Amino acid sequence: MNMPNAPFVSIFAACLTLAMPVAVVAADDDAADMAPENVMDGLELRSVISFDGVPHYSLHHPDLGTAVWVAAGELFHGLEIGEFHADANHLVLHYGDDGAFELRLATATIAEMEAEAGGGGERRSRAERRREAQRQLREFTGNWRELADGSPELRAFEAEARELVNEFRGVRRARQRAERDSTERAELLRQERALWREVRLSSEYGALQASSDNRFSDSDPRQTERLLRRMMFTRSWRNDSPD
Repeated sequence: MNMPNAPFVSIFAACLTLAMPVAVVAADDDAADMAPENVMDGLELRSVISFDGVPHYSLHHPDLGTAVWVAAGELFHGLEIGEFHADANHLVLHYGDDGAFELRLATATIAEMEAEAGGGGERRSRAERRREAQRQLREFTGNWRELADGSPELRAFEAEARELVNEFRGVRRARQRAERDSTERAELLRQERALWREVRLSSEYGALQASSDNRFSDSDPRQTERLLRRMMFTRSWRNDSPD
């Protein structure tokens, strides 16, 4: 049986979600610190509700085990929450200087809920995509480690990039703990955005340095940058330890 319309789905989903904790943290540290551009795959907008006159959005990421309420101007794994267009039922998510993504409000049906509960094809498809992404990251990380071990320039790059990523994570944690609508939170958000731009520039430089090696020369430069950023946010790379 189909739900009558999207607003009804929104209220229905909100009622269900409000019976649960407001936020569920990611299942593991590596997932919580993944590069923001990789979050869109699998991200779901489940419901929209107003708290004290401020619209809040229920974002779920089944692959990461994350469920959280966010408001406009906040960040979710590096994606800035923008405006909701009720006429088109989508939320705008801003990402760096690359433009914006549109995330549609999920329109649930009983059949879809049963399929999800039973492990339907869409869930299997997400799992396959995640396994392929993990395989690509493992392969990239292995090639990068081999190259960096013999390159003083890349080792120096790694040392600076680790400091930058750890600073970004520290500012993000502080911003998440800061009081909502406070001057401190606004300043930390500004710092977080500035540091993310530095992270992107750092990954562009690292990818350019690696492009002369035959392990990366045939790869798409933008894909190399994306994989490098993903690697930079893994716990093993940040700690300079084997997987």
